[in-house]
Amino acid sequence: ENFPLVTVLFCSFDKEDVCHLSQEKPAQFLQLIAQSVAQFDQLVTKSGLCKVEHVGDDYVVASSIIALGPEVAATEGFHHHRKEAQSIVILAQALLEVGNSTRVTGYRSK
Repeated sequence: ENFPLVTVLFCSFDKEDVCHLSQEKPAQFLQLIAQSVAQFDQLVTKSGLCKVEHVGDDYVVASSIIALGPEVAATEGFHHHRKEAQSIVILAQALLEVGNSTRVTGYRSK
């Protein structure tokens, strides 16, 4: 499929923290990831954007146009793309707030 105007957001937790936390407190790490992904999913749904995938500590979101198909994408044009790009920026800020507010008892980031 070909989508001429798509914005993609790649979101990852700090790799160093993930490595340390998954080794030091694996149960809490898995719980943290599950809770964060659930919150991310809610934010993506609310934004109207499209979750592409979540693998481990990586999370990918794209313009909603990919869910509609390339035929619709071709007719929507630049104005729609610009609006969705702005929505992705707003979503990125919200995801940062979730990530930055997440804490594990007894663990301090390096």
